[in-house]
Amino acid sequence: IEVGGGMVLEFWLEQKCVTPNTLEILLQSFIFVSIAVAGVHMIGLEQAPTAFLFLIGLPSIPFLLKIFQCEVELEEKKGKFWGSSVLTRHYSAFRVLAAFFLGLVLAFTFWYLVLPEQNSAMLFQTQKQELKSVQGVLLGAALNVADAFEKIFTHNLQVLLFVIVFSI
Repeated sequence: IEVGGGMVLEFWLEQKCVTPNTLEILLQSFIFVSIAVAGVHMIGLEQAPTAFLFLIGLPSIPFLLKIFQCEVELEEKKGKFWGSSVLTRHYSAFRVLAAFFLGLVLAFTFWYLVLPEQNSAMLFQTQKQELKSVQGVLLGAALNVADAFEKIFTHNLQVLLFVIVFSI
């Protein structure tokens, strides 16, 4: 098992377990978004809201699964992290997901700023609608903060429920 030092392409092609470092994970998520942007432009921007997220998720799932499989092998050989085996187990998952998320955020921001305004508006239509609905809840319930918090919390709880159901 090797940690870091390898190229991102080696991670995909080689059979041995090579865990990419944080920067390589960030770069890979940026590449996934860039490929999805190109794919949506080839398919047509009319399909953008659904195809864009699908094209990002499609390569992300096996990538993250392979990283976690390699991380499990590494964790079995490690001892404790800061005196806790629980932190040891979850630190690597947190590192991987945080790097992947940061790469996605940077890529979304980059492409939102670089693409022409019309293409950007169609590509990020779903995300803009979600932000507007959250802003509407916050602004509409500005006098009653508890109601706004409850609506956002309930929505996030529903998302969590779907994630748990689909991960089983």
